[in-house]
Amino acid sequence: MRCWTRWRAAGGPAPTVLDLGCGTGSVVLRLLSRLPSARAIALDVDPVLLTIAAATFAGDERVRIARADLRDPAWNAAVREAPVDAVVTATALHWLPEATVARLYRDLATMIRPGGILAHAEQMPLDAPHLASAVATLDGRRRPATAVRRRLWDAWWARAARDPLLAAAME
Repeated sequence: MRCWTRWRAAGGPAPTVLDLGCGTGSVVLRLLSRLPSARAIALDVDPVLLTIAAATFAGDERVRIARADLRDPAWNAAVREAPVDAVVTATALHWLPEATVARLYRDLATMIRPGGILAHAEQMPLDAPHLASAVATLDGRRRPATAVRRRLWDAWWARAARDPLLAAAME
């Protein structure tokens, strides 16, 4: 609850929010359920996930779907609404090299209005051998659960590949 209070303080009842690596749009859905007057830019590079997000938000004028590759230094040209009140990202930036993430943070510093929010849900050191060791130990304990999640994820992509509406995007 406190999180949504901070959002309202930062952007009022109708913030403009950029979701980096939006995937299917689940974070934007949650945002709009809590702040129905918000507007969102759902940005990703994956055509399959963007196809699903576009279908999810079809007809919803509060959401604009944008395609951009965060590895491209000109990615921010896809965000015509800047400055935004907030940027959210989860499970996207860990795929990028450290230098690219550093550049993204510099880019975002110019794209978020003063007093705005950056919510990065996966903040972890990029170079931490002790962390890698701990994760490996934990993964060893969770291996059966991890294998199940991996099979579920692979099955999801296999179903998506068979969906005629996603066929073109899968290519």
